[in-house]
Amino acid sequence: MDYKRVLILHFTNGMSGREIAETTGDKKTTVNEFLKRFRECEELSYPLSEDVTNEFIAGCLYKKAGNPVNSDLYRDFDPEEVHRALAKKGETLKHLWKKYNAVGTVNGRKPLSYRQFCRRYTAWLDSTKVTFHIQRIPGVNLELDFAGKKELRRILGLNRQVLLSDIHH
Repeated sequence: MDYKRVLILHFTNGMSGREIAETTGDKKTTVNEFLKRFRECEELSYPLSEDVTNEFIAGCLYKKAGNPVNSDLYRDFDPEEVHRALAKKGETLKHLWKKYNAVGTVNGRKPLSYRQFCRRYTAWLDSTKVTFHIQRIPGVNLELDFAGKKELRRILGLNRQVLLSDIHH
């Protein structure tokens, strides 16, 4: 959509959203939504200065999805501390998030959702190369990963003798 043209048609020619949509070939709801956002935007006003581009208008009126307008809305956490805590027996990412979330809002900054907490931790792991991929051959190795404290034989449902040297935990 040519935002500058729509503004000229609306403010200079006095055309309605429907008339502008017919003239430009855009949808009426798209034009009306743009005009509504333009009127509500504190950064822009008509007439526009000459250096204002369509890209600048779009950037002011349409923020990228998923990015909060103000990144200071949410409390951050220390991913290294989370990584160290996960090394402890019985600790899980969900449990660490619950402890982080229990603190609540601090200095006007809310805690992250569990999903965002996990995404940021995973992004930190990927950026630091703390973990690596282990090549596995199906049927050759058995690896178990659990955070519980139950006896391993009960989890596996084994009644026979298990060599503890064969199971690393």
